[in-house]
Amino acid sequence: SIGLQHPTVPFKSSGLVTYAIASSVEMIPVVAGFCGIPEERVIPLGMPRTDAYFGAKKTESPDKRHLYAPTFRAGRWDPDLNIVWRMLPEGHRFIFKPHMVTGDRFRTVWSNIEVASAWEPSTQYLIDAETVITDYSSIMFDAMVLRKPVILFAKDKDEYLRTRGMYYKYPQMYSRLFCTDEGQMVANMINAQWTDRDEELRSFYAGACDGHSTERTLELIRSCL
Repeated sequence: SIGLQHPTVPFKSSGLVTYAIASSVEMIPVVAGFCGIPEERVIPLGMPRTDAYFGAKKTESPDKRHLYAPTFRAGRWDPDLNIVWRMLPEGHRFIFKPHMVTGDRFRTVWSNIEVASAWEPSTQYLIDAETVITDYSSIMFDAMVLRKPVILFAKDKDEYLRTRGMYYKYPQMYSRLFCTDEGQMVANMINAQWTDRDEELRSFYAGACDGHSTERTLELIRSCL
């Protein structure tokens, strides 16, 4: 996981890391900069944990499911679930997966909204989802691997970019679907389709994730022994 970089708390593990792996060729400079190692020591083998997505089957359900999985932030920036509950049409279900740092703080139950435990793995929820809604979480890249349309919902975009920042221009370089109100979010959920632009972003961030990343990573490890 590559997150916040700050000059006062650099990762700079060049003395600890021989090689690092990247999810695509385009991610090599990002990984190299974060780890403090030369780019030639970053190998685009894909992410082994994404191998589980390939060939996985959806859980049978009469509803179309939409996964909302935000990153952790101080304050409350989640969508108003009462609005989502009222606007979500029949046949659609909203799955709220809180960040594990946030914990299980939501107890209200709605007829078409499910609040998953913060401690559950996200894998099956991602596989089952028609769309994935997030703010700045790297779960968006998992959604891309699965070719699930990504919807960015971020009411605090300006503040977040000012205090934390992103590696690339946000939201344009992460998704073509961005919104700050619940109505537009629900509309995007219902109408989203995988497009050529989505495929471009998938190739940019996860082009080496093809279901065989573990094999390649193990071979790299063997070559170092």
